[in-house]
Amino acid sequence: MASLIQQVIGHEEQKHMLEAAIENKSLPHAMVFSGPAGIGKMKLAVAIAQSLVCEEPMNAKACGHCGACVRVEKNQSESVRRVSPDGLQIKISQVREILDFLSLASDSQKRVIIIDHANQMNPQASNALLKTLEEPPQDVYFILTTTDVRLLMPTIRSRSQIISFKALTLHNLQRINPGLSSWMYKSSRGQAGKLLDFSEGETLERRNSDLGFFEHFWSNKNFILETDIKEYVKDRASASAVLKNWYTFTRDLIVFSQGARDQILNSDQITTLIKLDFIPTEKLYDFSSALLQAIQDIDKLDMTLLFESLWVKHARA
Repeated sequence: MASLIQQVIGHEEQKHMLEAAIENKSLPHAMVFSGPAGIGKMKLAVAIAQSLVCEEPMNAKACGHCGACVRVEKNQSESVRRVSPDGLQIKISQVREILDFLSLASDSQKRVIIIDHANQMNPQASNALLKTLEEPPQDVYFILTTTDVRLLMPTIRSRSQIISFKALTLHNLQRINPGLSSWMYKSSRGQAGKLLDFSEGETLERRNSDLGFFEHFWSNKNFILETDIKEYVKDRASASAVLKNWYTFTRDLIVFSQGARDQILNSDQITTLIKLDFIPTEKLYDFSSALLQAIQDIDKLDMTLLFESLWVKHARA
């Protein structure tokens, strides 16, 4: 077995900074890893936890083979707790379990709490955690991950060191999952999680279905009368996926209209883009704004009425 940090691809600057802080014994007791989804923030958080609790560190790096390192890798460590949303939220009961864990005596010199999707803590959970962040126990480290640090309570942000992450490079993605089509790397937009979805097929099928729906939306003059929207949009989650894919298709059409073919994400769908090149660019810009608003308001909208309204306002001749 190897040190987990050696398995984290990309984010060299962040890894170097964190390793140096561990070696210098200056690692903050509360950190927020903020950046796009699916780029390895959680993987790096676990790797840092392994380095902190390792029994035989080498220059502050985890050895990867001691009992403590192996238990972290198998998610069986008595010194590392991982928390993720229970449904749509991280609840106060989950934070209380963390606090109970920290109140117990421990033979380990260090303990690490990793809270994934920390922006999904409900207000009660955030406030309960805040009290501990204000006066952190000795040798206890908190690592919170989020896609946007602004989604966390200001008081939590002010008591944590914010470490920002960027999307992975094309070279990083090719190392993580080599041999895929070039459009898959482009469409993943630096997110290894999306790239994995494409390689497993289900997301690819979803994209192709949504592209067909998109073409039908713009091309059928009787869209409302002849379309069973529920065939494509079964619930809010599927509606959100459709809207996000449509936003990407709309962006590609705008790029295509400007002659920048090398910047098209769905580059395997040039034939469809050519067929839809009749849509005025101004209309595409308006439509992309409407899609972003719909994605934001998805929980408040009736799905059938949403797509009917989008068609009436943007696609009807």
